[in-house]
Amino acid sequence: MASEQKQTAEPWESHGQNTVFGIVIESQGRLIGSFETVEDRDRAVACVNALAGIADPAAFVKRAKAIEEAASNAVPMMQMAWKQYGVGGMFECMDALRAALAMPGGGA
Repeated sequence: MASEQKQTAEPWESHGQNTVFGIVIESQGRLIGSFETVEDRDRAVACVNALAGIADPAAFVKRAKAIEEAASNAVPMMQMAWKQYGVGGMFECMDALRAALAMPGGGA
């Protein structure tokens, strides 16, 4: 049995003003939604298309934010370690960053 798709296929496409539906999003020639503003429509289309193929977009975004936070926290820590302990301190910081990134949730 073929698996059933649970959401509308990508890519989504933005279209202009439609007098009946408002500002329209289509997928494969089919109306899938309308928005009151072009900005909202374009944001929805960009998000869906950017996360195409990602099984759990919310988890993906959460992990990306955690990785960004871990990396930004590591930079000042590595600079301080370099000044105080030289190369050895840098390696300890890199090991701590690797461990944080290997944790579920990216260390968050």
